[in-house]
Amino acid sequence: MREQLRWAKQHLYTLLILSPLVFGISYMTVSRLAEEAPAWQPSQALGLLMAFAFVFSLIGLSLTRASGEIFHLRRPESVLDTLPVSLNTQLHAALAKRIGRTLIIGALLLIARALFDESNAFASSLVLPLLLFILITSLAEVLAALNWIHWGHTKNGVAAFGALLTVTVSAMLAGLLLISIFRPHGLPVFNHRWLVICGALWATVLYMLARVMHERWRASDIEYAKRLEAGSRVSAFGSRWLEKRFERAVAVELARDLQLTLRAFSSAVYVSLFISLLLLAALATVLMTGLLPAVTSEPSWLDSTWLPAVMAAKIVCVLVCTSLCVLVAVLVAYQLPHFWLERAIGTTGKQMWETKLWYARLVSLPAPVLACLVGMLSGHVPLFYSLPLLCECFWLWWLVSTLSGALAFEVPERPELSLILMISVACMFGLFVSVFWPAGFVIFAMNGIRALTERGQARANFFLQTEGD
Repeated sequence: MREQLRWAKQHLYTLLILSPLVFGISYMTVSRLAEEAPAWQPSQALGLLMAFAFVFSLIGLSLTRASGEIFHLRRPESVLDTLPVSLNTQLHAALAKRIGRTLIIGALLLIARALFDESNAFASSLVLPLLLFILITSLAEVLAALNWIHWGHTKNGVAAFGALLTVTVSAMLAGLLLISIFRPHGLPVFNHRWLVICGALWATVLYMLARVMHERWRASDIEYAKRLEAGSRVSAFGSRWLEKRFERAVAVELARDLQLTLRAFSSAVYVSLFISLLLLAALATVLMTGLLPAVTSEPSWLDSTWLPAVMAAKIVCVLVCTSLCVLVAVLVAYQLPHFWLERAIGTTGKQMWETKLWYARLVSLPAPVLACLVGMLSGHVPLFYSLPLLCECFWLWWLVSTLSGALAFEVPERPELSLILMISVACMFGLFVSVFWPAGFVIFAMNGIRALTERGQARANFFLQTEGD
């Protein structure tokens, strides 16, 4: 608590002005969408699948942070390993942090429920399912983090399979609890009671498993966890290409960032890749199942850019690029404790900014190719428009990646706010350009990109000089 209070005193602007502004705008936008959106009642199977995917994404996204809390990676709590503090006490402290973070998710879920269903939005009957959802999700995150580190250390396939099965059951049970929160009448009373009983029993089982694994594995896995920063290398060909294309300082830092990404420096890499593949699968499903409006006449070359299949490919290209580019914000936050090295070797703010800009472009480079390839393989994109579609997708990739990279140092110490900012700006500009083509090309190429580029360089230089204070 003392550490968090010290952090809060140094970031009053973020807490008192920027955070309320960003979350307030997000709340007003979602609330307006909820009012205007038509009534949608997904089937029970689809609802369960969505809830399961949501919980599984939460667990995957928390792997890196939960590992840091358990093994005190790059944290002041690492001094506890030299003191007579019991292992159970350290596990309970890490679990308390996980529960505190998941409580925020629970509060957001209640707010979302109130937006879409104002009747009994905060009923007392929701308290027990919500608490069990938070407890099971937090315990599953701790258990997954323990097994993630242990798998990297020992490659024990049996333990990894058991952990995957346990986490899957936890995600399914937490998903059912989530369904009971959003649709309390979707489950019979008898099933609801048994769901609560099973949730309490399963939470007890998860706690006992986490406790046993923590006691057995911590001593042997902690050194491997601390060595995670030492990883694989980019190929010699890739390093030579980077040094030929960029100045040496930028090439070295860019090679380092790509190394971290290939080694999955954060669980956000897995989540970003999963979302990208899911979007491409959704594009293929939409194109091949006839969900888009049918084209009755042969379009001209100029009108082909607004064909439903072409628009779907461009929109998915923007979304996939955004999903991959947001790794910039996570990477900057990950490297934040080591930025003093940049100052020590004389790196300039412009070089730091250019590194993150090209990192965003390189990690999202497959997006336009894959989106265009899925669109063409579906057979709904005219063959004569394949090359123009590829050019449009590459332009959208350049736009979205440039915008995301330019905002890399906007809120470096608050990655969650930086993620919201990047997603909002990249999606808004990218979708606008994809719809209003080619007018959007002129507008944002001449004005928006230049202004954000200048601001991004200034913010990187300011952050390098002040270290974010």
